[in-house]
Amino acid sequence: MERAVVLSLIVNEILTNAAKHAFMGRDLGKVTITVYKDPNDLEILCLDIADDGISFPANTDLKMTESVGLSIIYNVVTFQLKGTVELKEGEGTCYKICIPLGLTGKTV
Repeated sequence: MERAVVLSLIVNEILTNAAKHAFMGRDLGKVTITVYKDPNDLEILCLDIADDGISFPANTDLKMTESVGLSIIYNVVTFQLKGTVELKEGEGTCYKICIPLGLTGKTV
């Protein structure tokens, strides 16, 4: 339950960022959340959270960002949830977050 609450806070941060920054100059925007098990390891849960707004610059490094929000997302997923987070290239912004499902101590 604790991990679900932490993950929901991360999703909230990403959605808040999209609402604040991704759709500037537009009345509407689209956000898609896709949840699935990693086809190569069914003990890993993945979330793709994508918007059709303004994307991050191609060289954005979540490990070295000056953005407090992005830093929180990276650090909580990596160190607290023992998962991975990356920005996928393409139109808009797409985060791919993968976390271990079980309590086996496994990390992604």
